[in-house]
Amino acid sequence: MVVLPSSPVWYQTRGADTSHSGILAFGSRNLVYTLDLKNESPAIYGILSGHTDKVTSCSFCPPIIQDQLLRLVSGADDCVVKVWDVKQKLVLHEHSGHGANKIIAVHWSPVNSSLILSGDEKGFVIAWSLDSNRTNRFDPDGTSQLNLCCLTCSPHDENIVAVGYKSGAVSLMDIKKNGNVIRKLRAHTNEIHGIAWMPDRNESLLQRGDERLDKPIDGFNGIIVTGSKDKTIKLWSISRGKCLRSLKIPSRVTKGRRVNEDVARLFTTVYWPSGSPTRFISSGYNGDIIIWDVQPDANNLFEILAAQSHDTGHQRIVFNICPGADPKSSILTTSMDRQIFHWTVPEMICARCSRPDWVLPTLGGFVYSLAVSTQDPSTLALGVGDGMIRIWKTKSPKSSYDITILWQGIKEKVMSLCWHPYKEGCLAFATEDGKVGVYDILSMRPPTLSTTYHLKPVYSLSWGPVCAAKSEDSNRRVDIKSFNIYSCGGDGVIYQHDFKSMDFGAINIDQIIEMSNPGSGLVLGKRSEVSWSNDHLLLGIGNDNGSIEIFSAPCLEHIVTIKCHSKIVNCVRWKPGDSTAGQGYEVATGSNHSNIYVHDLAKAFADRNYRVGDKLDYPIVISKPTKSLMGHLARITGISYNARNPKEIVSCSYDGTAQVWNTESESPLFNFRGHHGRLMCVSWTSVITGDGNKSSGIIYTGADDYTVHGWYAEDQQHTEPVKVLPDFGFGPKNKFQAKKKAKKKKGSQSALSTSQSAESSTPINSPISRNCNGADHDLEMLLEAKKAELIANLNTSQSISSPTLPSPESSRPSSKDVRNETVTTNHDEETERKLKKRSKNMFPQSVSLDNRRKSEQHQDCLKIVQWKIARDLHKDTELQFLPGDMEHLNLGFYTDRRAAFRMMKNEFDKLREDSYHDTSTNIKLWMGDVVGAINDAALSNQLTDQLVAMAPMAGQSFWRGTCRKFARQLIEDGHPLHAVHYLLACDRPEEAVETLIAGRHYREAVALARARFSDSDPLVVKTVKAWAHKLKIGGSVELAAKCFASIGEFEEAANVLSQRATSGASTIPDSDIASLWAAASIAKCAKNFDFASAYANRAVYTVCCRTWDWEKNQQILASYPNLKEYRFISLVHEKIVSIMLEKSLTKEIPSMRNSSPATAEAVSHNMSSFVECILNRWHSDLGAPGETMLDSELCLDLLKEVADRTDDYTDNKFFLQLSMDVAAAICTHCINVHNTEICENAEDNLDWLKYIAHALGQISKSGGDTQLREELTTLLCAVVSWCLKTGESSKDPTNLLLRQDEIQDGKSSIHMQTAIKYMLDRVDIDIYNIVPYLNSKLHDVDQLFPLK
Repeated sequence: MVVLPSSPVWYQTRGADTSHSGILAFGSRNLVYTLDLKNESPAIYGILSGHTDKVTSCSFCPPIIQDQLLRLVSGADDCVVKVWDVKQKLVLHEHSGHGANKIIAVHWSPVNSSLILSGDEKGFVIAWSLDSNRTNRFDPDGTSQLNLCCLTCSPHDENIVAVGYKSGAVSLMDIKKNGNVIRKLRAHTNEIHGIAWMPDRNESLLQRGDERLDKPIDGFNGIIVTGSKDKTIKLWSISRGKCLRSLKIPSRVTKGRRVNEDVARLFTTVYWPSGSPTRFISSGYNGDIIIWDVQPDANNLFEILAAQSHDTGHQRIVFNICPGADPKSSILTTSMDRQIFHWTVPEMICARCSRPDWVLPTLGGFVYSLAVSTQDPSTLALGVGDGMIRIWKTKSPKSSYDITILWQGIKEKVMSLCWHPYKEGCLAFATEDGKVGVYDILSMRPPTLSTTYHLKPVYSLSWGPVCAAKSEDSNRRVDIKSFNIYSCGGDGVIYQHDFKSMDFGAINIDQIIEMSNPGSGLVLGKRSEVSWSNDHLLLGIGNDNGSIEIFSAPCLEHIVTIKCHSKIVNCVRWKPGDSTAGQGYEVATGSNHSNIYVHDLAKAFADRNYRVGDKLDYPIVISKPTKSLMGHLARITGISYNARNPKEIVSCSYDGTAQVWNTESESPLFNFRGHHGRLMCVSWTSVITGDGNKSSGIIYTGADDYTVHGWYAEDQQHTEPVKVLPDFGFGPKNKFQAKKKAKKKKGSQSALSTSQSAESSTPINSPISRNCNGADHDLEMLLEAKKAELIANLNTSQSISSPTLPSPESSRPSSKDVRNETVTTNHDEETERKLKKRSKNMFPQSVSLDNRRKSEQHQDCLKIVQWKIARDLHKDTELQFLPGDMEHLNLGFYTDRRAAFRMMKNEFDKLREDSYHDTSTNIKLWMGDVVGAINDAALSNQLTDQLVAMAPMAGQSFWRGTCRKFARQLIEDGHPLHAVHYLLACDRPEEAVETLIAGRHYREAVALARARFSDSDPLVVKTVKAWAHKLKIGGSVELAAKCFASIGEFEEAANVLSQRATSGASTIPDSDIASLWAAASIAKCAKNFDFASAYANRAVYTVCCRTWDWEKNQQILASYPNLKEYRFISLVHEKIVSIMLEKSLTKEIPSMRNSSPATAEAVSHNMSSFVECILNRWHSDLGAPGETMLDSELCLDLLKEVADRTDDYTDNKFFLQLSMDVAAAICTHCINVHNTEICENAEDNLDWLKYIAHALGQISKSGGDTQLREELTTLLCAVVSWCLKTGESSKDPTNLLLRQDEIQDGKSSIHMQTAIKYMLDRVDIDIYNIVPYLNSKLHDVDQLFPLK
């Protein structure tokens, strides 16, 4: 049997463990899976089922001499710790000492094989001794640390346990000393993810230099390593209680991306191999597995496994690292990417290029669909509820778990799959959101999606021929090579999707059926299933009312109606075989009823002398099945025929079993019960693996237990389905009911938990007896509570002088009788206080006295008369009783005002004593003491809106104070928005804004600050800045930039926008390039030219050196008028590169780009028009056609940018630098032309020549293709020609030479003029002549014409 298991538990530090014999165990949902690691690839060893909620932790028993048992301990959210016999899959022992607290971690002591430690969510630790079968419960840190994260037993001392908490603290407790904390390490600032002990307790191994070791505590020493959410790993000396080293999780560029530490997920688990005293392993960002070498003289502190390959290793964070098949040299890792990796731990020098030994994929959702490839029966497609399709090559030579994952374009649960009947690798899929698409798994391209969606999940897919409505002159035949996709959804509609043109709208086939069957009286129902026959001539459709209709292709003429089922039809499956012989027209159907019906359509056709394709006057009606297969206890979800023996079928059901049937004898053959949930799908393949001695192929089943099982029919022990419907205990419905039940009995469960912990050394009972005792104890507690209530209400057997009320404390044991129960007792008090906040009546003592025996009520009546007469005679002071007090409390209702006040005062005191604050406050209000009632409610944090509304009765100042108190109470209760109303009411807007910020309601805080304070108020700036930082951390950089800009921090706004393009990736998306341009524009507006230049250069480099997407870049820059210089550089670069591409002198970048080939072609024919083409394009884009020069502002900005550049003519920047020189030359010349005063010095009008000369020199120095350099030099000639033709010097071409004596540096100018004249004289420049000439005449262009 082969099993594809469900995904290991997430966010648990001990979710997996490996035994000394090479058996891996990991928790998944409510099960524990065990795998045998001794072979080259893992194999399922067994599945342990017994928990009723998520398994969070497991740990193997250490090796014991002469012990043949393989034992495992597991803890779960069902609050139970279980010890398993892994080989027999049986529970040996269990205990529920944690009460109602979920278990976070369990660990079997490596030193003492009879000691198990477990910790729960409330911070309690239980030591369980298997020898004596007793538990001791400890609370190591009292109420200071309530949230335990992990615990690890010492490998050196059985009494020492390290416990980590969410606060970042780590405590070392000694269970021998009643759980006393011997060391408390407080250095991490966030929750602890993992703790590991160094195998060698010798602390001197990590000693640096002349460090002196302190004397150990009680002779104990050692080192532990802790990993935390605060992005650090720390090594601690136990003897000194100090941090030896603090290591930061590396966040450098790995796997092609840079980690943003503020938003990246991180889970820092740690593992210290037993054979490595100075090397331990931890997890990091992005699924990194880091090997640390902490010996003092280590060359490398850390190395990352498989860092050189992007697709090797985990892609998401790692949760567990545990020993592998060889505990000393291998490890196993589990991750959020739902894969289990086995690694051989390499030496540090080889870690970066290492690869995993094997990979085991797991599943993260219900398995809704299985589909066997029609071309390769060993290829299986799985549709899973985690939003992914898995292609499983079951007979791959690489691995038995060779699985390819498809996720693009899906995003929702994959409900249905179907392979194309003839085209290899073509797979249709449908999802929960009604989407239908097609994947080509050979090309691995994104899927083609249909534009027509179902309104509800799609439950069925089938490939069939193209169908159309019947017409009078239509004589169509079925095209066996042209197929469309037919989908049936929960909306009751079947669509025909055009496979070749998925963009076209799909057709509702009910429209075709209506047009092809006029006047037939066919009532179209709500569709539930669609299935084409093997020869694609017949279409079977299931309906919600249980009927099945058969139609003939291609016009969908109605030929058969089957009325056997009474509930919605889930499955319609056709028998494989030769249809011409009548073998392919048998159909098996299943519905929400538990029976399966087999219908022989060939027999029905023969009775009516019907042949497929003929016309029928009226459809055939079948009301009785040919065969009936009965035995399942719940709905049928899947049916599949045996391809090797069509007389056998397999069915799966919600009863959790798969049944193999013989359709001829109607008898059950084999029953599979390996799943722990409801079966969703089944597929019977023709593939036989292993030794090949099986008579039928392997059967695959998928279920809601997140697993796929592959099994052989003849290997099963059972022959018939189960007789009792199983309760798997983890389905959505069962889980909800369990939680609801737990909530109902919360009080009794808490009491039970406290009672059990009162005797922490009580023997643990067997599972059966424990349940019985727990039920009896529960019943006893309920009876006692009911008895106390009856006594309080009736008080028939009690003296009149001692009326009592049932106290919330009466049903709990005293805190003195409970050892180590401080936290639980406080929790119970808080729970009961909230549950009993309001009493059933306001005067419970009076009601109790008024409900006594009749004789006592007669006495009360007599005393009322006596008091009335005495008061009229003014002798009421002589009476022997006082109405409204003590045992005459109830007489306050029947005497005078003073007695009523006494009675209400006594009732108030009793209610307040019993924590009925709401009722007692009402009594005090009725007595007129508004101030006292509100002050009492404020002291007990019981203020309400009604009480605050009554506060003005005592004055404005008192009302303001009450508002402030109520606001503080609301803030403590987690209601900051409500508290703000009262802070504003008492004129405290500053405090209201601070409250909103503290509650992370930043948008509301900004709105309030803007409304109540001036724009320059520091509180407004502080509030907006806090919101901006929060948005920045969350990745909403655009919103953060707007916030920074609104408070005048323009540089920070630009910096935030640029963060999108600072990830270190090799390419930057268009949206991120736009962010860079926006950042540059903002920085330039803020006069920060250095930042503006840095951002702009990064964007220019990306566009011109990586993507060549000039058109998109021009569109973006059109929105930023102050960045025209970069837009012009980009335009020049586009023209140069386009010309070189036209002449095939450079290679195309393999990315999508938008160029102008027509313009490039025009330029290539006339090089002299190169500059005019650029300027025409530039002015056309700006909306000013006809201009011949550039404006001065653009030219000055561009020249400043070119002057500040770094001169870099490397290969990938060559064209960009050349473009900047050409653009600078054009701009310099334009400035000279715009200058009305012509300089007398000819050199001043020829400044542009230095850029041409600089570019020419770089071309001469560059290597590479000779033709490329010739063409680039020709382009420079075109620029020089344009400058001379349009400049002032063009009036007298000889002016350049005639005025040479007036130039101070004659040699330099003569050389330049001669070089330019040489270029002008020759358009077709011989590069071998121009380069020696420049070398001999100009010597060094960079030296003569230096640039910054």
